[in-house]
Amino acid sequence: RLEVSPIVGIHLWYDRQVMAQSFVGFLDSPVQWVFNRSLIQGSDDQSGQYLCISISGAWDFIDMPKEAIRDVFAREMERLFPGARDARIERCLVVKEPRATFRCIPGAAAHRPSQVTPIPNLALAGEWSDTDWPSTMEGAVRSGVFAADAVATRI
Repeated sequence: RLEVSPIVGIHLWYDRQVMAQSFVGFLDSPVQWVFNRSLIQGSDDQSGQYLCISISGAWDFIDMPKEAIRDVFAREMERLFPGARDARIERCLVVKEPRATFRCIPGAAAHRPSQVTPIPNLALAGEWSDTDWPSTMEGAVRSGVFAADAVATRI
């Protein structure tokens, strides 16, 4: 009974540096988060830059053709990062995940199962399980810890 929410990732490889920060979040833009993967991954290549845009709740983009998504976000990056105006995108990869996370809507908590199951040595783990946290990587880690504790207490 849990509803799902899409995420779209737009990976851009520029021919030069366009962003100095490790990551930036934006308001009033289709760009929500931009991660400087070159900097985060410790790349020594100063001639180009690998950036990743992450869009949660991406209903407006999930059914859009990938080339159209590339165009929308390339233009928006030029608006947000002046250095991108003179840069060339050497490569673009658009990754769509229509069922990336569950939606934390009113009533969803009642449908999130516990990590403990009635089957011996079987526990559930995932951000969709009952963690008291939203659908995040941190919630997934909490569920894994809860699942491990459930199995350990049965031994």
